[in-house]
Amino acid sequence: MSQPFPRRRPLLFAGLLVLFVLGVFLITYAVKAIWHGHSIVITVLAEGVLGLAAVLLLSRLRWWRVAGFRTPRYSPALFCLLAPCFILITEANSIFYWWNYLPGSAHALLFAIFALLVGFVEETYFRGMILRTILQRGPWLAAIISSILFGGLHLLHLIEGQNLVATLTQAAWATALGFLFAAVALRTQSILPLIVIHALMDFFAFLAFNGTVIPYTPDAGTLRENAVEAFVYIALGVIAMRGIRTPELDPNDKRDIALARL
Repeated sequence: MSQPFPRRRPLLFAGLLVLFVLGVFLITYAVKAIWHGHSIVITVLAEGVLGLAAVLLLSRLRWWRVAGFRTPRYSPALFCLLAPCFILITEANSIFYWWNYLPGSAHALLFAIFALLVGFVEETYFRGMILRTILQRGPWLAAIISSILFGGLHLLHLIEGQNLVATLTQAAWATALGFLFAAVALRTQSILPLIVIHALMDFFAFLAFNGTVIPYTPDAGTLRENAVEAFVYIALGVIAMRGIRTPELDPNDKRDIALARL
């Protein structure tokens, strides 16, 4: 029996996934430039297309468990998620305190659904399929490449008119977070907690900026905070990755055969 395409050409398969995501977003930006009045609807539809494609691909390849849709296995790496969770708690306090003054509070339900969809899509593609596909070339390479691709995706906000400094900062921060998430995904064999954390981060951001891009240059304090957070995420990711060589599989679990073969 011939090996599946993702195993025979892992980098090519990962590249095709990235090109598909980029293509959908570029088409979305083109449509939004023409149809100004329904920007959020178009963006939700685009994420829906990516989500549907992911569902169909995972089902066709029988990769749901491979991609990380499983109960997390215990690993000390889980404690590394306390860092982004701490940031979420501090942001939540500010969100609830200033709720009536937030630009996006009137669309909270819509943003909550949208954030969950984005969390599902981005984690499924980058920490699910792309990370797992490149994993056969080595866990470090897989974690680094998938996180760089994830961070680079945020450069597309420049097309929407987002400030250059804000975009570069966001891309660097996302790369660092992506590396930490990749390390945790490899250790726990699950992306479920990552989807939840990712969705909450996006939800708070949507509320603060009403689902739009950042048109101004962040102040020095914000840049310092982002730099510190990125450094912490990378450091925790390195700690979580130390000593990792192969996926942590249970040889007695028949459901892990797909992971071993990937």
